[in-house]
Amino acid sequence: MKIIEKKCPNCNANLDFKVGERDVECKSCRRKFAIEYDHEMAEDHLRPSDFDLRPMKAAHTFIFIIAALIIVMTIFIFVITAINTINMQRRANKIFENSFEMIDND
Repeated sequence: MKIIEKKCPNCNANLDFKVGERDVECKSCRRKFAIEYDHEMAEDHLRPSDFDLRPMKAAHTFIFIIAALIIVMTIFIFVITAINTINMQRRANKIFENSFEMIDND
């Protein structure tokens, strides 16, 4: 397989990949890029300009989804905790009122 050399769009380090690979990771900045082939050509005639590197969007989307889930879960826990606190205060008030009623009845 022919090895193609390109520059990382993020940090300008050298990126080497084989023809036919679908993605490449920069060893310097650790960003992943999808390899887009401009057209089909015989392997011997391929040049670095025949390839385009695009940032991998799936990883960014995954991180965004995880962050959104963490935020939603935090809000959910806060709301549940607030509801439980209110319910406990109501129960404590009822117990407190009932204890005074028992004292008054004696």
